[in-house]
Amino acid sequence: MSQPKIHPSQVGSTAIKQVVSSVIGPTTGTATRAINNVTPLITDGVEIATCTITLSSNQSRVLYTASANVDTNTNNRNIIFMIFRDDVCIGASQLFCANANTVESISRSRYDYPGVSGPVTYSIRVAADAATTWYINDTVSGNTFGGLMNTSIILEEILPE
Repeated sequence: MSQPKIHPSQVGSTAIKQVVSSVIGPTTGTATRAINNVTPLITDGVEIATCTITLSSNQSRVLYTASANVDTNTNNRNIIFMIFRDDVCIGASQLFCANANTVESISRSRYDYPGVSGPVTYSIRVAADAATTWYINDTVSGNTFGGLMNTSIILEEILPE
């Protein structure tokens, strides 16, 4: 069966203007935050990464993608992954870690519409829901494949149609 033909006028003219990224290296912490219906604050958790993109248009969108490898030293803990644009939380995820000393992965990807041109800073903050030591891109045993367990936060400026 042949695919339907799409005329160029039916396709948007979206273009990626630029891509910037920042490495999320090994981080260990004990910060906690309740899982509730309250928007996270810039003071919650521990900052594990920051990345700045200078937008060329106040109509641009930003596609952010971030991921991390997570380990805890306590069973049955939630790790909370919070994304901020400047000092405003724009997204959050949680990862349930049933077993201590077991590496899990968490990721988040989303479009953001900052509405400004110029520099915009995105950051990731992490906390657990209860007392534990948590490890980002690291493990309880310190096995990080020679430091290659790093992940990234990636920001893409997408120009308006």
